[in-house]
Amino acid sequence: MKSLRRLAVTGAMLMIASGALAAAAPAFDADLLTLQQAWAHANYEVPAGDTRNAAFDALEARADDLVKRNPARAEALIWQGIIASSHAGVKGGPVRSACARTRARVSRRR
Repeated sequence: MKSLRRLAVTGAMLMIASGALAAAAPAFDADLLTLQQAWAHANYEVPAGDTRNAAFDALEARADDLVKRNPARAEALIWQGIIASSHAGVKGGPVRSACARTRARVSRRR
């Protein structure tokens, strides 16, 4: 009887937890989509130079924030790496690009 009660309580806790995760998923999906669209805008529409570099600086900060809020979500880490890699190309120069590519690679491996 005791184990049946424990099983019922555990099942109820799992249902509550999964409901909370499901409620958080749409917010994450919306944040990720916004980040992806901002990357596309910065990568394809913002003029090259300081303006594009500033856009990628802001994007990296947003991606870092998304990863901090969702450390277990692979999608956030992947996009953090994509943005860091793209920013490396914008910055130019072999040393800067190598450092940024290393950061992107580390992000993808998490």
